[in-house]
Amino acid sequence: MFAANNDPRDGAMKRKGAFVNEFIFLFLALSLFLIPTIASGATFCVSSATELQTALTKAASNGEDDTIQIVQGTYFGNFVYASTEAYGVTVKGGYTSGCASREVDPANTVLDGNATGNVLVLSCPDHAVEFVVDGLTLQNGNASNNGGGFFAKTYCGGVTLTNSEITENSAESCGAGVYVSGSSITLTNNIITENDNSAGWCGIVYVSAVSPSPTSFIKVTMTNNIVSGKTGVKSGRGVYIDTNKDGEVTLTNNSITGNSAEINNSGGGGIYVNYNFEDLTVTLNNNTITGNSVGKYCSGGGVYVRFSEKVIMSNNTISGNSVGEYSTGGGVSVWASIITLSDNTITGNYGGNSGGGVTTGGTTVTLTNNTITGNSAGNPGGGGVHVRINTEFQTANIYNNIIYNNSANSGADIYINNDGNDDFIPSPINLYNNDFDQSAAGTYIQIPFAIDPSNINSNPLFVGGSDYHLTASSPCINVGNNSAPDLPSTDKDGNPRIIGGIVDLGAYEHLFAPTVTTDAASSVTSTSATLNGTVNPNGASTTVVFDYGNSESYGNNVTATESPLTGGTAQTVSAGLAGLTPGKTYHFRAKATNSEGAGYGSDVSFTTSYTSTIYVSSNGACGDKTPCYSSIQGAINVASTGSVIKIAQGTYSESFVLNEAKSLTLQGGWNSSYDAQTSNTTFIKAPKAPQGSLTLQMLTIRP
Repeated sequence: MFAANNDPRDGAMKRKGAFVNEFIFLFLALSLFLIPTIASGATFCVSSATELQTALTKAASNGEDDTIQIVQGTYFGNFVYASTEAYGVTVKGGYTSGCASREVDPANTVLDGNATGNVLVLSCPDHAVEFVVDGLTLQNGNASNNGGGFFAKTYCGGVTLTNSEITENSAESCGAGVYVSGSSITLTNNIITENDNSAGWCGIVYVSAVSPSPTSFIKVTMTNNIVSGKTGVKSGRGVYIDTNKDGEVTLTNNSITGNSAEINNSGGGGIYVNYNFEDLTVTLNNNTITGNSVGKYCSGGGVYVRFSEKVIMSNNTISGNSVGEYSTGGGVSVWASIITLSDNTITGNYGGNSGGGVTTGGTTVTLTNNTITGNSAGNPGGGGVHVRINTEFQTANIYNNIIYNNSANSGADIYINNDGNDDFIPSPINLYNNDFDQSAAGTYIQIPFAIDPSNINSNPLFVGGSDYHLTASSPCINVGNNSAPDLPSTDKDGNPRIIGGIVDLGAYEHLFAPTVTTDAASSVTSTSATLNGTVNPNGASTTVVFDYGNSESYGNNVTATESPLTGGTAQTVSAGLAGLTPGKTYHFRAKATNSEGAGYGSDVSFTTSYTSTIYVSSNGACGDKTPCYSSIQGAINVASTGSVIKIAQGTYSESFVLNEAKSLTLQGGWNSSYDAQTSNTTFIKAPKAPQGSLTLQMLTIRP
């Protein structure tokens, strides 16, 4: 029986508990209502044009970041993803039936626009989303506006196009092959050819790198792409990059060739980077930019970069580009605050009025170790290089270049306007250690100054044709300035920039046959030794061997452990030898070979030592003891005075003789492990010692 609880607080507590429970329930319900749905992303496997468009339509409105996998085949149509949601999409080709596996090859998955409209559109202009396209061929698009092959637009987002082929497309405005807009753009391993932008003005590939955020940066990366125009047609610029924000534009290992724009008052037949703010870095490294052109009143048949903070161009091949009349910079036209050109070959370009190879100007302009030859321009001039520096607070640094055999009405090789603002105060020009025509026809300087004697005026003696490496007799070898500003660590081939102690002129460092020294052998024993040497590869990949033998004829060789070598400094090399004969003299030398020839060290010799203990067993096994001989005579021949020859038990019928002045001890009766003398050893024939002496232990002589 329970007593009644008459405490007045009891009812209050019950009401409080009910209130708390109700509050918790409402809180949980409200919380569940407020927690957003987490989208894991849908994956679509499509095998028909209808399925592909259906997947794109669903992906645009399902509130998820989706992936569309396309089965191998050809799909005709105009495929559009247009979304107002903050989610992106990835489109990949190359899948087998049912999307069970994938082979990345753009040839196996083709989207064909059938010459009507854009081939593939990915659009989300109101949100920062990510678009990815990989492993597709996009062909036969015909856009009335932008992006005939591929159109992608996102607000502050990213676009990635990889491993794809964009071909036979056209557009009436921008980007016949590719039109992409966003803050982060990546194009890698694409082939973009035979597209026609002749009806438009932007080019084959148009990149709009924009961001409305005042604190954000843009990033454009193009790597390992091929961009070429439509054969026989002036089909537009190759690549046009337009940006309104600070950030980075980087082009590496691309081939931009055969693009031609019938455009006036603009520029950049191969590459045009247009920028209007303060802190954009443009880097072009190891690109081939060849056979591009633009019309009159233009700049930069190959490359045109303007209004950037920093431009870095290195290891590029820029050849056969041109601009029309009243134009400048057939190969390169660059205008920025800080400009550095190094290790480039700039050849065979035509610059209209000026700057056949290069026309440039900025706060600090640096040209180091470039080869600029065979370019031409008209009037005012500068067939090779046209440099304009406006104020005395700006500088041009021109070091270690070959600027030779160019042509123009004035300043065939170099035209320097060091008074660009016409105030009669010359801007500082550092012109050192170059090869150029220093005559009145070859060099023009607005306000003349004395040309430093470190500069030369000699035929550089190239290998010939389109090979601008230096021959062994070139006057440009070892006459550069090791302290040149922005001196690269390697040349255009990737070899060390300084070989032989002093940098060469031009884009290529001359390579020499290896420098080789044979050093003394080390760790010499009775049967082994280590051969040593020192080799300088002189910049080229170098194989190293040691020749060795019992005379200077050698007859044997062994590869050095460190082979092959690279670099431009002396490096130690070695190789071990085993199985040598005790008490024997060996000769050896180091030998190194690279593309320029072979180098040999001098002959060095060493003598293996005699062994204090030698083992003999008729079967040549000796219980793994070394050195081991199967005959007593062989052991006597290699033994040094004082050596002990341990002979396994058994009977030996060979004849042996000591013909050298040395004292030896012959011990018999050894067991197979040579750890105990357990029995006698019998000689059938008596030993002879015309010279020296033999001491016999536990041996029986039985004639």
